[in-house]
Amino acid sequence: MSSSPSRSRNALGMPSGSVRAILSLMVLALSWLLVLFAIKPPEKPGEPFNVPMVFVYLQFLMILIIGHYFTSRMTPVQEGYQSALWLPRGTVRFLILLTYGGLAFYLWQRRNELSYEIDLTGNQILLIGLMFAGFILGHYFTLVALWWMRPIGEVPGWVLDVQAWFAILAMVGLLLVFLVHVVINPSVGPENKISTAGLESGLAAIVGFYFGARS
Repeated sequence: MSSSPSRSRNALGMPSGSVRAILSLMVLALSWLLVLFAIKPPEKPGEPFNVPMVFVYLQFLMILIIGHYFTSRMTPVQEGYQSALWLPRGTVRFLILLTYGGLAFYLWQRRNELSYEIDLTGNQILLIGLMFAGFILGHYFTLVALWWMRPIGEVPGWVLDVQAWFAILAMVGLLLVFLVHVVINPSVGPENKISTAGLESGLAAIVGFYFGARS
């Protein structure tokens, strides 16, 4: 995959890659919040702590994000070029490596204390496949859009904005799922707990679609 070519206007009027940087750092921040605050205590002493399934979905999404960043070719700096979020070039990649490496080290240190809610039923596999399908669909959506708009040679700015807002709203949805796991469900009885099964995967697929569309 290659980096997006220079455009007359990027998504939301920000420097190229800014929305992807925001989404990546939000996924990493949410991953940290889940392992720090959403881990379920064991029912019996000595049993491992349970990490919610939404964390597992986010790690599949991180595979797509890291694959996007570290298989993309960095384009030569052009006059007037601004890096993502107006930060020095390479800062986002460094922050991703630092925070994700720290998360991996933290989980490795607690590997004997944690248990992951991985119940790979047919539905769960389908939902995981949905995330990867979202990424692929986004990639081919851009190819078709570029073919359709070949007279101007780029996807219209309003299309980029719509894609960006959908992805950002999906991340807000994932933050709400986090609040369900941390605030709402622990305070109600088993019969009143809110099930988020499938929702988190669908939201993650929307974020994956955006990264695929920008690949």
